[in-house]
Amino acid sequence: IRLGRQSIKIDNVRFIGNVEFRQVMQVFNGVLLENKSLPNTELLIGHMGRIKSINATQREAKVEILHAQYRWRPNNNIIGYAYLQDDANLAGAAANVTDLSNQIIGLRLDGAHALSEKLALLYTAEYATQSDYAGGDSKIDADYYHVGIGPRWGDWYLRLDQERLASNDGQYAFQTPLGTNHLFQGWADQFLTTPRQGLRDTFLMAGGKLGKAQLLAEYHRLKSDVGGIDFGDEVDFSVAYPFLKQLTGKLEYADYQIGDASA
Repeated sequence: IRLGRQSIKIDNVRFIGNVEFRQVMQVFNGVLLENKSLPNTELLIGHMGRIKSINATQREAKVEILHAQYRWRPNNNIIGYAYLQDDANLAGAAANVTDLSNQIIGLRLDGAHALSEKLALLYTAEYATQSDYAGGDSKIDADYYHVGIGPRWGDWYLRLDQERLASNDGQYAFQTPLGTNHLFQGWADQFLTTPRQGLRDTFLMAGGKLGKAQLLAEYHRLKSDVGGIDFGDEVDFSVAYPFLKQLTGKLEYADYQIGDASA
């Protein structure tokens, strides 16, 4: 049981994260219960009452966290989750709503299926829905999916993924207001808020280790979910190196090229 101000990272931090690379992290005030007493199972139940954002401002909010993970074989997981956010103090103008209070309910399959001693098949299949909650704007009604696959050989991997944050006929698109959004749709932070036309991000990732250095490269092709808008593309590179046991340095480079200038 963890009580008080805390950093929370769940799964790939798409929906709940701490944005830890910022000078000020996102943290939550509340209680979180973690239980691993069942075989191959991890349960998280939490209630948060206050959020401190990356710009150091604080706001009252009720966030309920329900998360269940079952490891059906080593490095392969089935995950179910529900995140309920009563957050009338969160400005939703960029998302084209007056109150962004919402609930996200989803299912995620994620893992690495071993094909040999060194070769594994990486995969992700995830689907979620988002709807209005606790007085949230009635336009909040969208879904989400993420599918991806690719090989891993030793310390190196290559995979092709697509992430779709759907649009409600151009009125509202799936939002992730509590996630570490810097990690998604490219690192240039052009899409921290999903455009109301939605997003379809098809991306190629490659990474691995060269000595102690961790290398990563991504290419993103970005289009709207509705309206046929070309949002452009982006190339990203990063290298991280552990200088000491408790000191790691990291460099990131992002090059975003706009598509339709009127988007």
